[in-house]
Amino acid sequence: MTASSPYETTVSAAEAKLGFHVQTLDGYAAAKTPVTMPDGRTQSVVFHPPVTAINGKSGAHNTGAVALYYSVSGDRIEIVEQMDPNGSGPLDVTIKQFDQPVPGLTKAAVETLGGDQYLVFRSPSDGAIVAIEWKTPEGVIVRINCSQPLNTDAVVSLIQHLH
Repeated sequence: MTASSPYETTVSAAEAKLGFHVQTLDGYAAAKTPVTMPDGRTQSVVFHPPVTAINGKSGAHNTGAVALYYSVSGDRIEIVEQMDPNGSGPLDVTIKQFDQPVPGLTKAAVETLGGDQYLVFRSPSDGAIVAIEWKTPEGVIVRINCSQPLNTDAVVSLIQHLH
């Protein structure tokens, strides 16, 4: 894989590199940043440079990604945003169905929440959301990863507070 290492930055610097508006939880009182990571580092905004090649083959054109870290009600939330290299249009999703149930496997499905469609990843144990992904009309793929599974209402609230 050919890429430089991710590095801490600011939202405005990430926007300048990425060429699109980065949605944040700024102004949402329940969201705190920076976040202390499991290894003790603190992180807030991390820019991930574009991957230009994988195993010597050119990668799809991309502008990189930004990861925003928040603590919301004690849970660590990561919001990753990147331009879809396929451009505008719907998010292209392929969900593999297994012949037999796979214990412990996160379940993925396209679901309608609050009137919009999302790719939702649910915990196999309790059905709570561990990640959710969607594509904005501008062609930006947004993914929220939760350190602990959250209920649907909590995740919908996070999405509603993004701006």
